Amino acid sequence: MEERILIIDDDRLMRTSLKRELEAHGFSVAVADDGRMAIEMAGNERFDLIICDVRMPAINGIDTISAIKEVQPVARSIMITAYASNDAPISALKLKVDDYLMKPFSIDELLRSIRTALLRAGQQQERRSLTRSRRNFLKLVRGVLFESRISHLIGHSDHVARLSLAMAGRLGFPPERMQNLYLAALLHNVGYVELPPRMLEKGEFAEHDRELVRNHPQLARELLRPFEELKEIATVIACHHERWDGSGYPRGLREEQIPLEARIIAVCEAFSSLVSERPHRKRKSGADALRIIEKEQGKSFEPRLVKLLASMTELEVGGESDMPMAFNERDDHRALTLLNLARVYGDMGDYAVAESAYAELLALIAQGESQELSIEALMGRASMLQRSGRHREALELACEAQRIAREQSLEFLRARALLLAAYSRIRLSSLEGIEDDLQAALEVFRIWESSYHQSEAELLLCSCLVSAGKAEGPEYLSLLRGLMETMARERFYDILTRHEELSTMVIRHALKGSLLVDEIGALFKDSQGALMALLESLAGEKEITLKLKVISILKDLKDVRARALLVKAQADSDRLVADSASRVLSSIGAAESTGDIVPLQVFFFGKFRVMAGSTLIGDEAWTTRKAKSLFAYLASRRSDGEREDRLVDMFWCDFGERGRHALHNTISLIRRILAPMLGTAAKKLLVNQKGRYMLNRKMPVWTDLDEFERHFSRGRYCFERREWEEGLPELQKAERLVTGEFMEGTYDEWSDDIRLLTRNSYLDLLSVLARYFAGKNKHEVSIEYWKKILAFDNCFEEAYGGLMESFGALGNKNEAVKLFHRCEAILKKELNLAPPPAVVEAYLKLSR
Repeated sequence: MEERILIIDDDRLMRTSLKRELEAHGFSVAVADDGRMAIEMAGNERFDLIICDVRMPAINGIDTISAIKEVQPVARSIMITAYASNDAPISALKLKVDDYLMKPFSIDELLRSIRTALLRAGQQQERRSLTRSRRNFLKLVRGVLFESRISHLIGHSDHVARLSLAMAGRLGFPPERMQNLYLAALLHNVGYVELPPRMLEKGEFAEHDRELVRNHPQLARELLRPFEELKEIATVIACHHERWDGSGYPRGLREEQIPLEARIIAVCEAFSSLVSERPHRKRKSGADALRIIEKEQGKSFEPRLVKLLASMTELEVGGESDMPMAFNERDDHRALTLLNLARVYGDMGDYAVAESAYAELLALIAQGESQELSIEALMGRASMLQRSGRHREALELACEAQRIAREQSLEFLRARALLLAAYSRIRLSSLEGIEDDLQAALEVFRIWESSYHQSEAELLLCSCLVSAGKAEGPEYLSLLRGLMETMARERFYDILTRHEELSTMVIRHALKGSLLVDEIGALFKDSQGALMALLESLAGEKEITLKLKVISILKDLKDVRARALLVKAQADSDRLVADSASRVLSSIGAAESTGDIVPLQVFFFGKFRVMAGSTLIGDEAWTTRKAKSLFAYLASRRSDGEREDRLVDMFWCDFGERGRHALHNTISLIRRILAPMLGTAAKKLLVNQKGRYMLNRKMPVWTDLDEFERHFSRGRYCFERREWEEGLPELQKAERLVTGEFMEGTYDEWSDDIRLLTRNSYLDLLSVLARYFAGKNKHEVSIEYWKKILAFDNCFEEAYGGLMESFGALGNKNEAVKLFHRCEAILKKELNLAPPPAVVEAYLKLSR
């Protein structure tokens, strides 16, 4: 939505010139020549920002802003004046005015003030949106769980989902559509969470109760409305009580007007309900249930689907035979969905929602059902508690995760849980035994050859030694040097930012003692400026020696925030610090200024999201789904871009001649969306070169897709040349970038090819790592990689052979034989194929 600015000034020349300047910068501007007119306009149309002169006839600026805030409380405001006054700034402050500018001011000064005010407005709107989303998200999670609390509904949605998938498989649904159907079927009764539980336990409903229950599809739609990625699913759920003859609710749709997915769920839900016990009746047999449903074909249900249900002769009520094996693995897919959502909220910085989601996830996972998933959920919740400073609670969860992992012999997970526990213990100053725990974790990570986790353990060990006053001597210096060199070489910046307090403590101690100053300085030479917050913290220290060390690091950084820190240091009370900062600024020169360009980070794996610096561009900021999808497409083809006519065909094929105009409008919209974060650089981000739209290659844009491809290609090339030490870290970096499917939850047609390519690359990556560890006789590690592959694709034939060989090498022949039979059943059901010769050969070898 375009930002609307209202300028209020009795000076016509000032009004006109400001309007012209701001419109030239892409804003929509209205003007008023006095307070009365402005208040009247505010009562009739929305404004995002008010720019108001203080001294005006009749009603002054302070009273005008106060009156406007009565009708538009969320509008931001800037006061301007040519007269100094003692009272006006105080009154403006009470009104929470965003800025107070003295005339004359430059247009750049005003623009900076406007962008800051609008950014605050966006953040305020985002916070309100997040609050709404938080409430709905937690209701959604409770909706997934509510069936387990009502005896006759236990397992109902799961059974409906399995039946629906079996039917969709026979109708030839593609995988993405099946995935949407599965989730819609699981959540089809989620609207019941808005109803009193006692109502659902009744045998018969009063008329008032019946009306409330009939409203649950609409309640579900409202509950899912804030989640853009669940839009299609919400539509299906809202229609699952519509009937083929038009007698259903809530809209009375009929026949093809009802989405096919909703028609499938309707007939499967009816069958599942009939063969289940209810408070007011006994369960029906499968045959009786089919006869009742057949009587309703052409009325309640589509005849074709009723016949299809009847033809599925292998139906076993409550059994597993109808569920495609992809959804019949040890991991509960509802839990996995919640786990991914919790991780996304954690990545977005909404720790309270993520922590609540992990708590609900732990309630969902039955004891013994999936120990690995339980450990992941415990560690996820502990991590969120740590972000909120609740270290005692986090420590309890981390210790519980350790206990389960130890009992299940899951050494890698146990080592990760040790790190979580160590972090909380350091923050609680409970240091006894931590060194031994961290050394034990390091041994596991060395076996796994995970330099990332080794670095995290070494950082915690360094901080533990600093806290205990043991950070001295050649042994500590060697540990710190190795850590700094690995961090700079491998760019493990997220470890340092995740443990910001401990990282600052270790670096502060090193700089104060003049230890490894050059190695530490190399850490901060990152084009994305990932570690600037650490430097900002160190620059605020009191010690003069430390401030001078920070200035020496800042002089080599080409980042607008580095320049801001130097400018601030110029005003330091210590003359030595101020002079040093001035000399550095003079040597850099104005020509090298980086301006106000903020680096963009684009994440395709998991939920699609964009970060401008440290600010998340929320879903609401995108205004339209088309703008977000177009930006995502161009970001995914950053090096090549796309022809204008091709973009029109892809995104506006039904618009005819208006398609090109719609494209141009959407490009302008994207620039306006990004302007509050990027400033004037937003205009330069999307460029048209020789008829091709693309992201400007000169702009600092990072995408996890490009990074994945770069690390994967490098790693595979090194492995082909048997350069294991160089290749392994590259492949592990690529692996860590994959936090979910490509643009999880969205199904734009253009993304299908990239989704397939990245999926295949990821499976190839895991296979390379599994074979590498098997070749080094590290079969426990190899097994975990083969398992990851099967969790991602349970028809990946090579993984079965690899797993069987590793189990055999460890002397676990029974597990290997069970695995063969599982492979045989899955391939037969999913692909109607027999196991490949290599798997059969491995089986025969083991069963001799």
